[in-house]
Amino acid sequence: TSTRDLNVINSASIMGSLAVMDTDPTTSKRSLSPQEMDTMQSTMIQLDTIPTELLLHILQFLEVRYITQVVSRVCTYFNSIAKDEATWKIRIAKRWPGQYPAIPPSHPFDWTMACIAREEETKQWGEATNIPPSITCSNAHYSSVDCIKVMNRLVVSGSRDRGVNIWNVDQVLE
Repeated sequence: TSTRDLNVINSASIMGSLAVMDTDPTTSKRSLSPQEMDTMQSTMIQLDTIPTELLLHILQFLEVRYITQVVSRVCTYFNSIAKDEATWKIRIAKRWPGQYPAIPPSHPFDWTMACIAREEETKQWGEATNIPPSITCSNAHYSSVDCIKVMNRLVVSGSRDRGVNIWNVDQVLE
């Protein structure tokens, strides 16, 4: 028995008893009979019939913007998942534990847009190519800097050493 014959036999045993099995010897492709098509369609797993939890697990590997703009247009089931704010609340809570937003909003909050913004920000800051160049000043703060305000060519920095420094950008770059 050849390998190709074993593959056909294995395929036949997986699909159950097949009444008609046509194989084109030139292409080694098998054509299915109408009975086989009915059997396959009744046992085939489709994305729109799987449990929501499983679909959400699959969707976690896609970007939110893609889910809301493309996947939601595939069918009403996907659209309802993309429109449900609980989908995005749970996604944010799993990826970034802790309270989000930091201060509870007093107005209606768009969880979809918040999730998109959070993912894009994480992606941007997570890539090594997007890190801005750093400048080191030997006469700067002796503790970590908590805030910086840039105003034209003037920089104001505040540090944990309880110091506030005002810098001229031209002097720092020299």
